[in-house]
Amino acid sequence: MKKLLFLIAFCLVAVNCFGAYPTTGILDNFNRANEGPPPSASWSDLYGLGADYQLKVVSNQAVPNALDPANDRATNYWNPTTFGPDCEVYCTIATETLIDIGEIGLWVRATGVGSIATVSGYYVEYDRTTGGDHFDVIRVDNEAETQLGASISQELSAGDSFGVSMIGDTITVWYKSGAGAWTNIGERTDSTYQDAGYIGIIWWDSTDGVLDNFGGGTYVPPPYDDSQVIFFN
Repeated sequence: MKKLLFLIAFCLVAVNCFGAYPTTGILDNFNRANEGPPPSASWSDLYGLGADYQLKVVSNQAVPNALDPANDRATNYWNPTTFGPDCEVYCTIATETLIDIGEIGLWVRATGVGSIATVSGYYVEYDRTTGGDHFDVIRVDNEAETQLGASISQELSAGDSFGVSMIGDTITVWYKSGAGAWTNIGERTDSTYQDAGYIGIIWWDSTDGVLDNFGGGTYVPPPYDDSQVIFFN
């Protein structure tokens, strides 16, 4: 009985601790002289679309250099290391894309990088439309895309941030208004890709948006607090 009560208490403490976001710091704030594409040596071409179809640094922020004519995209991944499998990624949208045109996405667990034909994993895209801004959770299987569940409605303004975490099979979409607090705005589950992978950025259809403060990494679980565990004789 004592072991059972200990296990119950441990689970309750763990549930109460989980949920903080993000647990990792900013990887690139783009605060440097204009350069690229790519934004630095720490970034590589996620889809293998070509040297021109990546991000670059302009005025201490990141923008797409150009969109690949065949796919209308620009992509990059953070190349120093893979993260995870439990991982997260986030950024600030300094300037929104044109309504009904531009989309920005953040990747987790990306594998097969460097070729659009082999890349797989998950991304969450922000889509700005006249009908209302929303986020879609997408699984990619060797380029083929599958939306997981319905779109998640959330208006986003310049200066807001969004992010993604994937813990086990659960993909969580996060939103932060300006300097406010991060909020969980939706979750989807999928078990297709279980291994560590790269995090990255994908940009569609418009080159007018501006991104800043890219962060992420391997999820850091909270320390276990045994002071809240109560034993019963």
